[in-house]
Amino acid sequence: MRLSRVALFSFGEKGSLQVACLDGEIPEDSTPEGNPVQELGVLGYVASTKKPYLITMEQKVPTRVPYAASPVPLRAAVAAPVDGGILWADRDFSELTDDEVKLIVDLCAFIEAEQKRLAELDNAVKDASGLGALVEGIRSLLEAKSERECVRALCQAGFEQTRSRFALVALSLASSERCIVVAVAGDVDEALLGASFVSSKSLTGLAIRNMAVVPSRLVYSPANGDIVGEGDGIDIKDGESLCVVPIGQSVGALVMAGGSYERLHWVRSLCDATALIIERLRLQERISKEAMVDGLTGLYNRNAFFKRFREILALCGRKGDPVSVLMIDADHFKSINDHFGHQVGDRALRFIAEVIAKNLRESDVAGRYGGEEFSVVLPATRLEGAKLVAERIRRLCETGTISAGGQSLKITVSVGVTAQERVGVLDAEDIVRRADEALYRAKSLGRNRTIAHGE
Repeated sequence: MRLSRVALFSFGEKGSLQVACLDGEIPEDSTPEGNPVQELGVLGYVASTKKPYLITMEQKVPTRVPYAASPVPLRAAVAAPVDGGILWADRDFSELTDDEVKLIVDLCAFIEAEQKRLAELDNAVKDASGLGALVEGIRSLLEAKSERECVRALCQAGFEQTRSRFALVALSLASSERCIVVAVAGDVDEALLGASFVSSKSLTGLAIRNMAVVPSRLVYSPANGDIVGEGDGIDIKDGESLCVVPIGQSVGALVMAGGSYERLHWVRSLCDATALIIERLRLQERISKEAMVDGLTGLYNRNAFFKRFREILALCGRKGDPVSVLMIDADHFKSINDHFGHQVGDRALRFIAEVIAKNLRESDVAGRYGGEEFSVVLPATRLEGAKLVAERIRRLCETGTISAGGQSLKITVSVGVTAQERVGVLDAEDIVRRADEALYRAKSLGRNRTIAHGE
């Protein structure tokens, strides 16, 4: 997830808010750190209700923000309470998805828990470098688009914050006593990257099993044994500072040596945040692969399509936007299967799915409704716009061909279209039913055509 700016505001005397940290694409007229917020706006609502607040615009709009004197062009922003303050995150190039907002709110709850480790929030604000490093570290984790990017960000943050001689991250391998080195930084052999080791008797394995920082004195001794695993060959001297921090519950460990570890709570916070993000990424990947995607076409399956459709209906209802639906059916599909076989039939379905996917916006949703039938949701789209999209898909299918038994086979589709100007009158199933009725009429009129409901 990539953000434009992240700001942390802390409560001062008599409930006033002041800028604690500000990171990202900072405006020239931004409020200096340590100074009070002049206009509370959304922060006042979050401070009084203790609830997060989401701002979403269809396009980039100059918006009053709590960290600058002049409006800043934004597409979306979220403000969420943390212990002793408020966290603000915004983006100027796209909206924040529901999952991204939930992740930010979860991380705020995480930061709140971490703040309780401090005697007073004022002490954390005074320790601006440490808190700033934590915010910057979490920001880099939030921007990670994959598990690999996430652990690299953790490794680099731990290396820099503690001024270590080297740092590395090792992740546990499922159903195994082995771990694999997935990120390195500093003075360490890069050949370790991608290497796996038996970690059951190493300091890394001990940290992962006990969910505790080791060694207890944070100093290496040959009696500690291997650091990552047998034969890791890591060069470390007797008496050199060493810190192995667990990442969540059995996820892995961050190993650092030759640094200063007085502010270890910042590093532990980053490791816990990393575990949270990795678990979310793995869950999203598993859901995407196992529960949402049709194996043949790569589009959403029917259940996932309706789930996303209902989410879009709710969003369009809040915004007052229209929504349109296309139902697309492969013409003479049974004849293709009977004459050329199911392999060619599958090839035809993949061809149609590819045409559909290449001609939709990022906000649009397509699914395999069943058999040779596909469904498409076009949010914020009226009937005329939907008919243009439907015709473009129909024409591209008509002009393309697939290979079938040494010959080129022409594929055509029929399309039914419906649009809802007022969302909320009909549910998802009823809207799809109308598009399906239009599709039935298109096929009854000769196929290879687009018909809107009511025509």
